Amino acid sequence: MAILTDHLHVTLNDLEENLSMFKLEDHIRESEAGFDEKVEAIALRAAEDRGIRAIFISGPSGSGKTTLNDKLVKALDKHGIKAVNLSLDDYYFSHEFDTDEYGRFDYESITTLDTALIAEHIRGLISGRTVMIPRFDFLTKSRVESKAKETVLHEDGILLVEGLHGLAARIAGTIPAQQWLGIFIMPYATLTDDYTLLDHRDMRILRRTVRDALNRGANALSTIDYWPMLDRAEADSFPEYLANADIYINSAMPYEFYCIAPLARRMIEDALLDYRHNKIANSRLNKFNRFAQVDLALETAYRLHAVTSKIPGISADLVPEDSLLNEFIRKHLH
Repeated sequence: MAILTDHLHVTLNDLEENLSMFKLEDHIRESEAGFDEKVEAIALRAAEDRGIRAIFISGPSGSGKTTLNDKLVKALDKHGIKAVNLSLDDYYFSHEFDTDEYGRFDYESITTLDTALIAEHIRGLISGRTVMIPRFDFLTKSRVESKAKETVLHEDGILLVEGLHGLAARIAGTIPAQQWLGIFIMPYATLTDDYTLLDHRDMRILRRTVRDALNRGANALSTIDYWPMLDRAEADSFPEYLANADIYINSAMPYEFYCIAPLARRMIEDALLDYRHNKIANSRLNKFNRFAQVDLALETAYRLHAVTSKIPGISADLVPEDSLLNEFIRKHLH
């Protein structure tokens, strides 16, 4: 069972002390090396236990699941193990999503996923059969049959299953426990001064605010307004997923405050200005084309803007190309 003990505590004073170029370069290098060591340890464990046929990766939004998956593929390859990816995001049902009482679309509950098909494909791949992995298009809210990919897992390969509900019993539990490893990943850190400035929930909001603005055309207020839906889904499911995990990975990078915070601050500031001048009045994440709880979203946005204004920033160019942080701070081609 994974236990949330690997907590990272950073102070504003720590950030200021590490900001000199000499210290900063070492700080970035050590942060990245620490994460890569965790990935290598997982790959080594899988290489030494050839009874492991699958690795299930679970964690909340903004945790870095996709980068962990990509790094594991490379780490396993160094041990001569070919990995096959299966993203749970491609198994949404093709239908209109349910909403909460405020109209927020529910993209988070496990009931939105075709778990029967997921289980069938996992068992098929582990058995050596060829399966057609679907591709889900979020714009049309449907699976695109023409983009389904024929996939087979080599008899010595490992299946990597990545998604919010990867450690659900109806997904990971579809094969014998001795055949899989469960990983739970999330950033677990706080930034303090005389009091807590940012906690791990805030860190994920900042990460996703930047990613959504850069890659999904979403304004920051829309992302923040949607967050209660994430809170609800995580509260319902994560006790089970933590209990099912073998390994816990803290994806918080000690230096990420320098680069995530200033980017998020700018995006929050732009959204607040647009809202103030009536340039935005709705959320694309809401069935009724409006903000669900705009007063709550504004309160959070103003708080995060005030806090991030205290944090010294660095250029995103200093972030290494293979860093987990690039999942959030770079524009990606689709």
